[in-house]
Amino acid sequence: MAGGGVEDVYGEDRATEEQLITPWSFSVASGHQLLRDPRHNKGLAFTEAERDAHYIRGLLPPAIVSQEHQEKKIMHNLRSYTVPLHRYVAMMDLQERNERLFYKLLIDNVEELLPVVYTPVVGEACQKYGSIYRRPQGLYISLKDKGKVLEVLKNWPERSIQVIVVTDGERILGLGDLGCQGMGIPVGKLSLYTALGGVRPSACLPITIDVGTNNETLLNDEYYIGLRQRRATGEEYHELLQEFMNAVKQNYGEKVLVQFEDFANHNAFDLLAKYSKSHLVFNDDIQGTASVVLAGLLAALKMIGGGLVDQTYLFLGAGEAGTGIAELIALEMSKHTELPVDDCRKKIWLVDSKGLLVESRKESLQHFKKPFAHEHEELKTLLEAVQSIKPTVLIGTSGVGKTFTQEVIEAMASFNEKPVIFSLSNPTSHSECTAEEAYTWSKGTAVFASGSPFDPVEYEGKTYVPGQSNNAYVFPGFGLGVVISGAIRVHDDMLLAASEALAEEATQENFDKGLIFPPFTNIRKISASIAAKVAAKAYDLGLASRLPRPDDLFKYAESCMYTPLYRSYSIAQNLKYPTRQARWNSGIARFPSAKLGRYKEGEHGVKLMRARRWCEIVRVPKNLQEEFVATSCRIGRPIQPPSAHDPNSRPLIRALRFARIVIDEQIIVNRVRTDKGFKEVHLKSVSKKVFDMWPRGHLDTSLQSPQEVECQMDPDTSPTYL
Repeated sequence: MAGGGVEDVYGEDRATEEQLITPWSFSVASGHQLLRDPRHNKGLAFTEAERDAHYIRGLLPPAIVSQEHQEKKIMHNLRSYTVPLHRYVAMMDLQERNERLFYKLLIDNVEELLPVVYTPVVGEACQKYGSIYRRPQGLYISLKDKGKVLEVLKNWPERSIQVIVVTDGERILGLGDLGCQGMGIPVGKLSLYTALGGVRPSACLPITIDVGTNNETLLNDEYYIGLRQRRATGEEYHELLQEFMNAVKQNYGEKVLVQFEDFANHNAFDLLAKYSKSHLVFNDDIQGTASVVLAGLLAALKMIGGGLVDQTYLFLGAGEAGTGIAELIALEMSKHTELPVDDCRKKIWLVDSKGLLVESRKESLQHFKKPFAHEHEELKTLLEAVQSIKPTVLIGTSGVGKTFTQEVIEAMASFNEKPVIFSLSNPTSHSECTAEEAYTWSKGTAVFASGSPFDPVEYEGKTYVPGQSNNAYVFPGFGLGVVISGAIRVHDDMLLAASEALAEEATQENFDKGLIFPPFTNIRKISASIAAKVAAKAYDLGLASRLPRPDDLFKYAESCMYTPLYRSYSIAQNLKYPTRQARWNSGIARFPSAKLGRYKEGEHGVKLMRARRWCEIVRVPKNLQEEFVATSCRIGRPIQPPSAHDPNSRPLIRALRFARIVIDEQIIVNRVRTDKGFKEVHLKSVSKKVFDMWPRGHLDTSLQSPQEVECQMDPDTSPTYL
């Protein structure tokens, strides 16, 4: 070759921009690829043995450090950043580089890092998402994909998805329409599903549905990454959502939890009502927020005395959060008092942008507001409503900052010994009032909680620690409970169970500090407790499909939680490929095949070489707890056993294709146990060339028509091998 170098086999260097080339990729893993795989990368924590076994030696500095040392170093670096958004970017970079270290860091420093990976910093990240975008972190489905949504879902590499968080970006926190840049919310939510709830990262899928945006700033932003068009509405919008929901069910099954996130009010209620009967769906803004706030109220009542039915509630904000909370409070009241839900709603009043919801306004109200429009004179301002109704509980979900004025809070304190004041709007700049304002204006009598975090407040020599009514208390544990029970629908009683479980976690020690929510330091235990109660309710309601029901759901929930500790990748040394007789005697079997290539023994166990024809499935000894597949067209690769608890309780796994020969793996999985030999193995071929195993293992490689072949092998009789 002129100039030397490596031959340009595929002609890529000679191709012009107009010529088409194939982006070839090799499937053989190497150390270089391993270091760039966030799920398996351990950085400098790879041991000497692992560096040799996986061809990493020389690709890393010689130092070997522990995961704890890595965690300490990264926390030191994060604390050196003065701009919160820089911390967010650093955390996202870590997640894309070393997944287990990211979650270890988040779990061990949850109170410090939760505001970084989620509210309030994630709001700023979404606003600037186009500028800080580096690598895709989820699926983007746009109007361009209409008619091809199922194909888009199949492009995602993981198949065992358990939780999907999806947004259309129209109402991101309190920031409005951010279009495609709302992806930061599903990514952040699912990070918490894993860190706080223990749902496996590989089972989580963030999705943004891009139907355009009405945000002029974004449409004119040269760095905007979404569709540059006005937001689609009406039939066009709902057809895309319908296709999406159908595709999710078709691709992932009925037991995948779809969480609607930050949809605008007019769509959020419609989508929840439409799909709650046919899909496993959950809206965190409506149901999750309601569950957390209800838990806070139940805990607050332990401080102030009385029951839910003894209180009068006034909401500022009648959107999906406000009406969702109000409805769940009414359901909980009805459950404990046996009063009709309509009667319980009469204890709850809502104020929207036009004033108090009253009967005379009912005709002009949206359908989700109408149940809370009661007989009363029309009032235009929040202060007038407070002075007239005299609520014991004031809850803000308006998304408008500084609306709980000094006059409003002083009025609440004037007729309540301990007024309950929840300022829930996010981010911090949109909070109805700050913790300092609530405690100062109420002269230290308020029982306060907020949606965004606030620092402790000193007032007249006493320190008040404001509670954070954060949805992260509930949705991770709720999702885990749905997953471990195999629930097929979400029922209101499951939300009530989550609220009651969270309320039980608040202790007298918390109350003495003014806290109505437990600290996040113990959130994994809290999530396991919530998951157990949610799963129990799913079983009681007949909505659980994972049978039989575990005896101890709390322990079962804990056992199912993902742990971010590093795994050892070293393969057992000096493992020799078992002899033919040893394979048979130990219950290890294989499909015979025609003219297979040879196998080489090596320090890594079985090195599977390319077979010349057909395909073969090989089970290696039980102590290795891995399974290998060899075909004539690929180098064998390890496949994880289907059951981590008993890797030999199921058969030989999946088979790779060759020459259009397909093994019906599902039948094999259902009908064969390796410890008992083969029983009625069915092989289905779509090729003219098939291989066939007859009783007693005789091999027939004759050409046959496509057919289904049934075979039986007796484990006590040695088969014939080539």
